[in-house]
Amino acid sequence: MVSWREYFVFLLLGTISAPLGFILGKILTSANLLRLEGPSELLFALIVCSILLAIGLYFLRANYALKGFGVAIVLSLLVYSALLLDPRLIALVLVLMLLITVVPLRAETTYILRAFAISCVAFLLAFGAILAWGAYEHYNAKYIEVKKLGYPDKFVNLTEKEIESYPVLKEAIEEAREQSWVEVRISPDKYFELKNVFSGFEYIRVGEEYYRIHMIKLVGIRKLSYTPLNYVEVTEEELSQYPSLKKVIDTMGSVSGHNIEGTYFVNTSREEFYRIKEFIESLGTDVIAHKGKYFEVSTDCKVHLKKIQYPPSSYASVSEAELAECEVIKRAVDSAKKSGDGKAILKVSPEEWEEAIDFLQKKGSYIIEFNGEYYGFGFMTA
Repeated sequence: MVSWREYFVFLLLGTISAPLGFILGKILTSANLLRLEGPSELLFALIVCSILLAIGLYFLRANYALKGFGVAIVLSLLVYSALLLDPRLIALVLVLMLLITVVPLRAETTYILRAFAISCVAFLLAFGAILAWGAYEHYNAKYIEVKKLGYPDKFVNLTEKEIESYPVLKEAIEEAREQSWVEVRISPDKYFELKNVFSGFEYIRVGEEYYRIHMIKLVGIRKLSYTPLNYVEVTEEELSQYPSLKKVIDTMGSVSGHNIEGTYFVNTSREEFYRIKEFIESLGTDVIAHKGKYFEVSTDCKVHLKKIQYPPSSYASVSEAELAECEVIKRAVDSAKKSGDGKAILKVSPEEWEEAIDFLQKKGSYIIEFNGEYYGFGFMTA
């Protein structure tokens, strides 16, 4: 039999294993020791639950600990497989776990199964509560981004003569002068040449003009919903040589990724980018087939250039009294003033978010001038 004290211990272990699994998972992922995303987070948390259960069994009934750990791992894998197959099976899993607590079996087996069932029920409820809270936060999370506008302090100063050395950049600057911003495709070799020149800098200065430069290097993968005429079958062994490409294709080709649409972009190292580019070019087509599914792979390098207009050509002047009418905008401006780089992101309530948008829309601009200084606003959701 399981005493009430032991019931409480197993309930507690199951409950804390869910948040502990999330925390440990994030630590290991950030340290690049594991890659936990989606379903793998559930599996990892179930393993944590099994370990905590074994520790609890060791202190309560030491001779059950090892066998209990083995049973917990096996049952955790079964629970994980069931939920991976269809999340709606969680109701059936919970019913089975509750039945285990009352079905009469041999004493040792009964105790271990009941211990796992109690912890598992608590774990699933806690895990579900965390996901529900995360979904609620995601839905309601609103952010206001504010940036104090002005010429950059850190930039690369280029002369007209130096620009002649970079024809692609010269072309981009000439277009940006007329269109305010431009995006130009370049070869990987030119990309890395410019990357070396502008490493650590976001802005360039040409004469009295300033430009924000953004270098983009991405591998794009698009899952096709039809059978293409021209493609090359790629084996698992071949794909394994390109980890970033394989990870995206495996995700997009899985059951959980069957609804993914559009092009998924992944950033890679310089070496892997070249290897993927050479691999696709060697196939003679940019469409590959893997496990019965078809993917279009692209390798793109771009330079995005935007001319800095200061003072801004369009803005709304706001007085002290007007700013006081909208407390959240005032708070955002104060935060930008206090920050070292003139930028701030505020997490606000949906009501404050709407109030700020309404205030700026009535002023007719998302850029305001206050006491001779200019601030640009942006609005984001999670």
